[in-house]
This record gives sequence, C-alpha cells and structure tokens, in this order.
Amino acid sequence: MLEISKSLIIKDGKYLILKRAPTSKTFPGVWDFPGGKNNINEPPEGAVIRETLEETSLTVVPDKIVMQRSYKKGELDLHINYFTILSYSGELKLSPEHTDYKWVRKEELKEYDVSPVIKLFLM
Repeated sequence: MLEISKSLIIKDGKYLILKRAPTSKTFPGVWDFPGGKNNINEPPEGAVIRETLEETSLTVVPDKIVMQRSYKKGELDLHINYFTILSYSGELKLSPEHTDYKWVRKEELKEYDVSPVIKLFLM
C-alpha cells in the first residue's frame, strides 16, 4: 500500500490547487492538491509538511486528518490522508513539477481536469 498525504490549504474560502507539469509521470497536466507520497516510516504529518514545502515553498502547520480515502491504481493500493492546514507562511513558488496554481471554491473543482485525489475528495 502506498500512503499519500495532501494539504487542504484554504484562503478566503478557496482551495489551493496545482497543475501538474505535462511531463509528470503521474496524471500529467491535471490539477491536484499540494502533497505527495509518504516516505517509509514517515508520519503523515511529516509527509504533508515536506511535500507541500517541496511543491509550493510554503511552510504549513497541519491541523488534523479530516478525511481518508482509498483507491486502486492498477495493482497498487493507495491510501490518501487529507489534512486541514491551520496556517502557512512563505511566498508561493511552484516546483518544476507544476506549471500553474489557482485558488478555487470547492464547488468549482468539478470544472477542472482534476486528479483522482480531488475526485475522491468531492465524493
């Protein structure tokens, strides 16, 4: 099983989403929440802090896991932790893994080509 931790960063009622680069190995060109795979023996809180910093240059303070979802991608079982973020600091700068970002309301997410992670979040 692969564990993934995602940041739900909200500003003025809008969620931060990132567009994956067209060269991305997984879900190229689609929109996703910041975050990523947990390292071996890494707690979910540590993974969400590390991955969000790598992808956005933002330092986040996670609150708690507000939702968990699982799905199968081929032969791989994935488990996703969605964290609410209490606060964040820094200037938003995208990593080379992403080409754009937007702040969107939850109800607007369905208008975008989004990753399975966001589709599961909307269920």
